[in-house]
Amino acid sequence: MKVVIDLAEMLAKGPMNAFGSSKKLFYHAFQETLETQMAMESEYLAERANSKEGREGIAAFIEKREAVYFKL
Repeated sequence: MKVVIDLAEMLAKGPMNAFGSSKKLFYHAFQETLETQMAMESEYLAERANSKEGREGIAAFIEKREAVYFKL
């Protein structure tokens, strides 16, 4: 049970909008052509990179620290 709680806490601290975008892409994966799916992934990636979450993730990576999403 501790593993489940730890996973839930880790996900709760993560980038919720990015998780949502990933979920949408996953649901469309088997309904779209490869080209359409890749275009959607490119669009979502650009949107997420330009969001507060994306900027925090990129800054954390560059600064070699853990990203803090829940304060955004």
